[in-house]
Amino acid sequence: MHGAQAIQVLRLMSPSSTTSYTVTVTSDKGCVSTTSVTVIVNPLPSGSISGDTEICVGESTTLTASGGSSYTWSTGDSGAIIKVSQSSTTSYIVTVTNDKGCVSTTSVTVIVNPLPNGSISGDTEICVGASTTLTASGGSSYAWSTGQTGSSITVSPSSTTSYTVTVTSDKGCESTTSVTVIVNPLPNGSISGDTEICVGEGTTLTASGGSSYAWSTGDSGAIITVSPSSTTSYTVTVTGDKGCVSTTSVTVIVNPLPNGSISGDTEICVGESTTLTASGGSSYAWSTGQTGGSITVSPSSTTSYTVTVTSDKGCESTTSVTVIVNPLPNGSISGDTEICIGESTTLTASGGSSYAWSTGDSGSSITVSPSSTTSYTVTVTSDKGCESTTSVTVIVLDIAKW
Repeated sequence: MHGAQAIQVLRLMSPSSTTSYTVTVTSDKGCVSTTSVTVIVNPLPSGSISGDTEICVGESTTLTASGGSSYTWSTGDSGAIIKVSQSSTTSYIVTVTNDKGCVSTTSVTVIVNPLPNGSISGDTEICVGASTTLTASGGSSYAWSTGQTGSSITVSPSSTTSYTVTVTSDKGCESTTSVTVIVNPLPNGSISGDTEICVGEGTTLTASGGSSYAWSTGDSGAIITVSPSSTTSYTVTVTGDKGCVSTTSVTVIVNPLPNGSISGDTEICVGESTTLTASGGSSYAWSTGQTGGSITVSPSSTTSYTVTVTSDKGCESTTSVTVIVNPLPNGSISGDTEICIGESTTLTASGGSSYAWSTGDSGSSITVSPSSTTSYTVTVTSDKGCESTTSVTVIVLDIAKW
């Protein structure tokens, strides 16, 4: 019984290294013998796990166990190598068994880093010819689809374009985000209206092609009325419904009025006519209803005549002339109109400023001695140059005058 109890005690021992144990056995007859046993203590396997223990959401990693001859993972897998893809930080345990059947466990924690929450800010609607600055955020470094790096880029697309940025966090995790920059066309502005006028006229200019308008005159609205005194350019800034702006201009040519004039004799006598000639334009319309450069008139009294002169640009001016109609002189002859043969008589004309007699004499008075009854005519001229004639007959008696 003593020996049996000793063996039981030995079986409960846990040596930390290989150890020999000796037992002295005494029989019930008092005989004694000794025996020994060596308990070999095999080392536990020194298990380890290698592999990437920090990944990003959506990635996987390969874990490799070593230090034993067989492996059992907490995932239920066996074998030295496993591939894992978890959505959150997770610990993995492997039980390592060596060729002596000794077992140890080791574990590793695979940290799952979140993807960066990248975003892009900036004006995403621009006009043709404009630029915009796009700024990425949410990471520590940025790589754009344009090839540029850095958080901000300035772009000037000619048409609607999408831009993508790869955002990298300080843990090396990446996400991509995109933005579309809409490029709105410039408004196709135009100006209509009469762009050639005459001095003193106005014209209405009408802009179109946009939703609002601002003129160089300070006016707003699609329509303005202008009356420039000389050739002038007008510019309108046209804004479209997307806020895009273009400018367009028009030049209003101001043509001068024709410098009309009338030539011709503007002082005549009763019964005469005069030719009036207009100049300074390309066409003429007279107050008499006649057209053409010249008209001949025979007014019975002083009369004004107006001509509308039109230039080759269609501009008009009016000019007038007054034709003065002077009266004919009221000439008369006085003197003795009945004489005897051999006598003479003095005839005196009046009513004018100068006189011309049919005898060839001039002056208001002439003395004549006709040998027979004779008529004498005098042309009387007024101070305005108007003429009239009057006559007298001098009767010559063939007997002595009583």
